[in-house]
Amino acid sequence: MSQVVDANLSVALVLHTPYSGQTQALWKRWQTTGTNVFAPDLWAYEVTSALRKAMVITGLPLPEAQARLETLAQIGVQLVPPTATLDHSALQWAARLGQTVAYDAYYLALAEALGCEFWTADHKLTAALTDVAPWVHWIGTLDSF
Repeated sequence: MSQVVDANLSVALVLHTPYSGQTQALWKRWQTTGTNVFAPDLWAYEVTSALRKAMVITGLPLPEAQARLETLAQIGVQLVPPTATLDHSALQWAARLGQTVAYDAYYLALAEALGCEFWTADHKLTAALTDVAPWVHWIGTLDSF
């Protein structure tokens, strides 16, 4: 079994968020079932940026941010480099959603290409995809699964 996960959900494993509990439970389930977790390469940039933001906003010390970054590097997310096919699919998803940028669309393109579910902490994104992509899940609904 495979899943695609975005950076905001992954960061909830190492920074306290309102959905950290659900994220940890989901990740534990994936580990127990041997689920392969994928993300586009941009995941690495986004988790690093999120940790930098936490440093600025919350005063997270650099050594602690680096340790959390190392934890994220070890959780087993398999990063997938861009391909022409993913690029085109991401562009289509971004256009379909009316997005100015295609970051979220890359996660959607990858999940679609792998034929698996996509998990995110972005409620607005999942709400926009309810009728279009039932394989997209918001972590806030985990309690109802």
